[in-house]
Amino acid sequence: MKMDIFFGNLFWGILIILIGISLVLKGFNVSIPLVKTFVAIVIIMFGIKILVGGYSRGKTHGINTNSMSGTTQEFTSVFSGSFYDFNNLDPKATEAEVSVVFGSARVKLPRDIEFDIESNAVFGSVILPQKTSAGVASGDALLNANAKRRVKIEANSVFGRLEFYLDPDQPAPVDSSKATGDSTAF
Repeated sequence: MKMDIFFGNLFWGILIILIGISLVLKGFNVSIPLVKTFVAIVIIMFGIKILVGGYSRGKTHGINTNSMSGTTQEFTSVFSGSFYDFNNLDPKATEAEVSVVFGSARVKLPRDIEFDIESNAVFGSVILPQKTSAGVASGDALLNANAKRRVKIEANSVFGRLEFYLDPDQPAPVDSSKATGDSTAF
């Protein structure tokens, strides 16, 4: 049985309201036993939570969305953890937006698509294969240059962690413009 009753909005809301009422009444020389009242309310809340079945397993928290608008595919993770596989990116998508707010997300990037990534972090981090933006920062990166398809990604992390990594199961593409017939080993 989880004890999320002590970390929920209802608990903290009641606590702050009781403290506020206590301060207002103290100005009028009215004193209420704040600790006893608070303990009584916690016991009542606990009983109500048990009666209505507030403790269940498998309950998901947070918001995860994936939507397509024109040629832009949007992925959002709020108060949760997510995994996005861009091997399954919509073929019509030329732009993608990945946003994480108070959560985390991992994004697997295929090696056959060129990605132009613009990252923005606000008290969070955006981790790219070549660099990391953390705190309050922004940056740009180009991955898989000269691939046949190009997708521009806007990556945003607010109080969260957003990590991009190249698909380890796909071989790196060979740039045929730099290949030579001489294969001398050193």
